[in-house]
Amino acid sequence: MSREKIRELKKIVNAGIAATHPPTSDRSSAQDAALQLLSRSIGFGHKRLAVLRLATAVSAGADVLPVQWDYCRKVAADDSRLRVLLAQAEMSMRVAKLPPPP
Repeated sequence: MSREKIRELKKIVNAGIAATHPPTSDRSSAQDAALQLLSRSIGFGHKRLAVLRLATAVSAGADVLPVQWDYCRKVAADDSRLRVLLAQAEMSMRVAKLPPPP
C-alpha cells in the first residue's frame, strides 16, 4: 500500500469520525478504511500503531475482528500506556452500546 493510499484512508477515517451525523455511506467508508489501516499495521507487526488504529476503528464504529483484538491485547500486555488505550477502546464500545469485544 502506497503512502498516498494510506493518507487517503486516514482522511476518510478522520472525516467519518469528525462528522456529527455522517451519511451511511461516509460512515461505512470510514469503517472500511479504519479496518484496512488496522489490518495493515497488524500485518507489519506494528505494536503501538496497531493499538492506536484499533482505537480509531472503534471510534469509527467498525466491527473489529476477534483476531485483531487478540493481537492488540497481546502487544499491549507489556506496555501500560497501550493497555490504557485498549481499555478506553473497550469502554467506547460499551458506551456506544456495540457488542463487547471478544
